[in-house]
Amino acid sequence: MISVTVYSTGPRCMRCGLTCRRLDEAGIPFTVIDLTRQENASQREFVTDELGYTEAPVVVVDDEPENHWSGFRPDLIDRLAAHIAAPATNARVTTPRPRQIHDGSAPTATLSDGPSAAITDNAPGRN
Repeated sequence: MISVTVYSTGPRCMRCGLTCRRLDEAGIPFTVIDLTRQENASQREFVTDELGYTEAPVVVVDDEPENHWSGFRPDLIDRLAAHIAAPATNARVTTPRPRQIHDGSAPTATLSDGPSAAITDNAPGRN
């Protein structure tokens, strides 16, 4: 399961609210951390010192350094939602084309090239 954390500057941050609403609409569970609260000083240092952001919201996916962004980014939220749904919706079943076998005396018979169905993963970025 993917972990999403939204670092916010409180309920009056419009972009923070839009980000949370878009995540909700996409069905992506997330945790909100209000960086204005004193007890979250260490998270504020993480966002500003380690990640280098100066604007909220900051969205971090799975605590991975390459999976974070700042600001209201509906394009990235939609991409994340598609990524989460990819294993279920981008795997499709395909049936190989049958090949024709003819021995010269009998009528044509059809045999499969292998298993009756192959599963292919068509998730973006995978080949």
